[in-house]
Amino acid sequence: MELRVALEQNKQVYIFVEREVYHEYRTFERNRDSKIKWASVDNSRIYEFLSEVYGLKNNNPIQPFETSFDITENLKEQWAGLFQRLLTQQSLIAQSSLFHELRLSLETVRSLTDVVASHADRRDDVVAELILTSHPLFASLRRLMNVPYRFIFDDKGSFSDWIQNRGFIEDPFEDGLEWYKINKSNGSIETLKLNRNIFDEAGRLKPFSTADWSDDLVTFEIRKSKKSANAFDDDDEIPF
Repeated sequence: MELRVALEQNKQVYIFVEREVYHEYRTFERNRDSKIKWASVDNSRIYEFLSEVYGLKNNNPIQPFETSFDITENLKEQWAGLFQRLLTQQSLIAQSSLFHELRLSLETVRSLTDVVASHADRRDDVVAELILTSHPLFASLRRLMNVPYRFIFDDKGSFSDWIQNRGFIEDPFEDGLEWYKINKSNGSIETLKLNRNIFDEAGRLKPFSTADWSDDLVTFEIRKSKKSANAFDDDDEIPF
């Protein structure tokens, strides 16, 4: 029957039986073979059907009711419980995700410790390289500019080479800390600005921890140009 199929598929099933039928069923169980004219049903096969329902292996609670109000109130209570269970499960999922991130962080720290220990003769250089690899500037640039690949640079010169390879032009009026790119397809202008404090006086990338880093040190914006990008014949011309 459809009820059995639903339970086999682990579907949530709510069973309601009219209260008079529900109580008279207990009498039917004790007098199953008797020829009794039941008061609450026209056909005893209804009680035989209830026997099949009670005999199912799955958890199949049967609720008695008198009016539709009883059914709606019962469903509200059960759905409230299901919703609470869902919230609890989501909380456990979030905790599991946090635990997973912590475990990965610990594994990373363990790996870094092994690397440093295996290069004891040049420990300071190895630590500096590891700090540079995880510099928060790279994560900010990937997020702001939607760069799908990893990259690394250690000074202003290597960064300038990387950004120019992406079609950006250095603005000479900003002392090399601002770059722009003209998109001829739609006339938009992309502008990237770096705070001067990111590099030291020699142009080397300063080390930053995640706690010391601020997203305000890097800004990236895309703005529409009033003129079509096709109006600029020379890519080196500054559209300002």
